Amino acid sequence: MAGFVYRSPGGVVAFVNLPGRTGAVVRPVPRWGFASRSAPFPRVRLRYACHDTRRRRQVLAATELLPRDKVLKTLQTVQVAEEVAVRLVDLAIKATKNYQVVATDFFLRPNELHGMKQALESLAFVGVTSSGGYAAAERQVAAFYPKDFAPTPEQEQQVATTHCESQLLALELAGNFIFDRASHSDFLGALIGCSGLRRERFGDIIILGDRGAQVVVLKNDAETIRSSVKMVRSVTVRTRQLGSLAELEVQPPRTKMLTSVEASLRLDAVGSAGFGMSRTKMVEMIKNGDVHVNWVPVKSASRNVAEGDTITARGRGRLQVISIAITSRGRFRVELKRYI
Repeated sequence: MAGFVYRSPGGVVAFVNLPGRTGAVVRPVPRWGFASRSAPFPRVRLRYACHDTRRRRQVLAATELLPRDKVLKTLQTVQVAEEVAVRLVDLAIKATKNYQVVATDFFLRPNELHGMKQALESLAFVGVTSSGGYAAAERQVAAFYPKDFAPTPEQEQQVATTHCESQLLALELAGNFIFDRASHSDFLGALIGCSGLRRERFGDIIILGDRGAQVVVLKNDAETIRSSVKMVRSVTVRTRQLGSLAELEVQPPRTKMLTSVEASLRLDAVGSAGFGMSRTKMVEMIKNGDVHVNWVPVKSASRNVAEGDTITARGRGRLQVISIAITSRGRFRVELKRYI
């Protein structure tokens, strides 16, 4: 059964209309020509009808490979390391080509996850979801998926649960730290130094005061960590696996809602209002590289903020821009959530 053949940036694809069916089978082919029903090359199933030119164009757009250079450039703007960016793009391309969910086997930093979501949000055929073991986790495992696998938020969450959370478990490092308090960096140093694993293999570390800490890890690394981490600072620790991720002792963040009316959406104006400091001090912190927007350092005080942006100032906490509205006098009413 002959079909239509097109050339796309990802190669040549052939559209084959099967008799008596309203769908289409899309097959990559090595050269220009016609595809036969018995052709020996692999088949990629798509849920699209293919009986008119417009629909054929839609199927073609869905089968084009992810624009690699564009995505890499977006990741570069949010300061994602080149090695990590290439790994993420390769996984996204694999999900697109093989029409399957592909998950990372490492934790992403906040800027890496934000950059990947930003790069893929305009694409119609591949999306990304993630999980770090609990709702507000900073470091998360990501999964790339064809968007028609999860067209609703509920189905996207199911993808995250099945392909991300299933890789994770929680460990507790228990010890008596009353007389030798250990910080986040102390636990992280012990985990990396004793196990020999890279930072990307560990998720969030939750400090339990003088009782120790809990850490989210990959299941494949759990035994290595349990057998190697015996001491943090001068305190002997006992490492045990929690029954489930729900046993993580995550304290809900303390937040405060703020509303400010500003003449512009400049970072120094919104930041000074949210953090309760003078505009001069805010400008100084920005110039010193102490202010991040969406986990990326910003040194321009005149940069405009947008809804959904997260602003972090060293020693001051974090702000989230909830909404922006224009008043009757043409000013900006900005609603902020401050994490204390």
